[in-house]
Amino acid sequence: MPRHAAASDHSARSKAIANPSFSLTLADYLRLGRKAKSRNADYLPPCYADSVAYVLIASDVPSLRQELRAMLEGPDIEIEEAVSGPEVLEIVREGGVDLVVTDLQIRSMGGMAICLELRHDESYLLGDPVSVLMLLDRRADVFLARRSGADGFLVKPLDPQRVRAAVRTLLSGEEYDDEYLRPATVRAGNE
Repeated sequence: MPRHAAASDHSARSKAIANPSFSLTLADYLRLGRKAKSRNADYLPPCYADSVAYVLIASDVPSLRQELRAMLEGPDIEIEEAVSGPEVLEIVREGGVDLVVTDLQIRSMGGMAICLELRHDESYLLGDPVSVLMLLDRRADVFLARRSGADGFLVKPLDPQRVRAAVRTLLSGEEYDDEYLRPATVRAGNE
């Protein structure tokens, strides 16, 4: 049973299913399901349907789950926790999750596998698109986060301002790149 009723316009997606002559590629479908939603005036992001966003925190490290809960929980965000990849998929498939915040390394099914499985479900119309924020252990893991289809990523150590900014950005339907990883501007010569 869904945790809330999202008010969304799926007209293009519905046309593609009901009318085989309506041409919609997989890339177009995913764009409609994820990125174009934020530009559609009729679309209300799921987190604003009931004025509460449902965020799923996935990690097998209790202290990390507790830290993230303390950073994010409030009157406008409800937190649920999962300790394994299969548990994350089960909760997301039930519906109502607006954002999954997952650690890159979780037991036998880590953040990358979770993200790939969620994107696979989306591509086969098995579930609504869910944004994924991946928590990385080192800068080299950014490549893995991007390849798996994560909507955003943060490199540890985490600080509350960066985490909340990433969550707000992803809940608004946009992608988030960690500002910490942007190279500094270097100017040569005398000015």
